[in-house]
Amino acid sequence: MAAEYKTIRNAESTQSLTRLLIAMAVVVLALTLSAARVNATTTVKSFAFGPGTSLPTNSQATVTLNVPARTVVKVTGVLNQASGIPVLVVVDVIPPGGPVAASLNLATVPGTALPIIFPVETITGWSSQVGCPSAWRVRVKTRNGSVPAGGVSGSITFDYEKPGAVNLDMVGNSISIDRNDTKTRELSAHGTLGIANHTLIAGTGEFRIRAKWDSIPAAPWEVGSNFRLTVRLLKPDGTEADTETGRSQHYSGSAKKVDFWYTVTPQDALMTGPWKLKIFNTVGPSDAPRDAVNFDIENPAFPSFNSTFKAQCQ
Repeated sequence: MAAEYKTIRNAESTQSLTRLLIAMAVVVLALTLSAARVNATTTVKSFAFGPGTSLPTNSQATVTLNVPARTVVKVTGVLNQASGIPVLVVVDVIPPGGPVAASLNLATVPGTALPIIFPVETITGWSSQVGCPSAWRVRVKTRNGSVPAGGVSGSITFDYEKPGAVNLDMVGNSISIDRNDTKTRELSAHGTLGIANHTLIAGTGEFRIRAKWDSIPAAPWEVGSNFRLTVRLLKPDGTEADTETGRSQHYSGSAKKVDFWYTVTPQDALMTGPWKLKIFNTVGPSDAPRDAVNFDIENPAFPSFNSTFKAQCQ
């Protein structure tokens, strides 16, 4: 009896521990999802097609969402049919530029609202390296392509989180530029743990380029001076996006410092390849060039600054 009692108690303890662990996991999951939605936005769009709707002869309807590249998009919804016989439908999620990312097969129940839920992606979401002006699309259509006997309607809910600004870096270490010389470097962005990731620069958006460097004095009276450089942002096809001539961010005087913006157009976003910086140490003659060292577009020390890219729609 004692052994049997001990076995029962051990089983009860195991069950209690299991319930506690499950409860803790639920709490952690809830907190995680809540934190993930701090910057989330929700948009609800309705659709309807078939008899009795504004699209009486259609077998499908589509709703769209315009967001920047790398936006995380989650899709849920509701499917309705007021009357008639049940209709077999397909719900497709199509990222900008396609193809279909996921499909869900449903059958309407006249007079009953059915949830539209993708088992995995409703939690994880989708993302695309392409964004506005190309749109995300959710298409609801009959499975056989025929006009339904009764109107089909409902709503699609987009839960999405746009990417924030990412800090830029040049591929490789800071560079030195001899007088009357130029240097070109590819741009990247900081990913997880500071790892360079070109894919974080995607779609339309805005660059902000700032820079710092040290000038090597050619004479004792030039110690502490900072001579101007010209910094040019190059598109992936090698053409000029924008250019600015100025001094380093840590220059103490009031002269213009290198700090400029460029808005990436939809045409720019279609180009393939990396964005680049080209630095010219050829400014003159009144501000004759000197060798420049420690050129970089970010600086963790004083004055602290970063160059950035922020994906956004125009």
